[in-house]
Amino acid sequence: WTLALGSDFNTALPNGWLFFINGDLSYRSSAYGNVANIAVSENDAYTLLDASIGVEKDALTFTLTGKNLTDQFYFVTTAMNDGTGAPGAPRTVLLEATYRF
Repeated sequence: WTLALGSDFNTALPNGWLFFINGDLSYRSSAYGNVANIAVSENDAYTLLDASIGVEKDALTFTLTGKNLTDQFYFVTTAMNDGTGAPGAPRTVLLEATYRF
């Protein structure tokens, strides 16, 4: 099973900019990677924390985003029988500037 919580906050700044911050917490329980429930294919439970903070004014936005902020190691999928799988992304931080025209 999965559980997801999210929160957003924004407020106008005195200089005409809009300040925003948001966060997301997601949990995924352990699960098997195949229908036979072979133990070697089991993915452990994991929790991920993502957040972003930024400002925007008119067509310009600056955002600092962090994904998997706790640097949780996890598998997004596992193979049928050999215990291999695709690991999830490590902690990722992104600084973004956007201009919409």
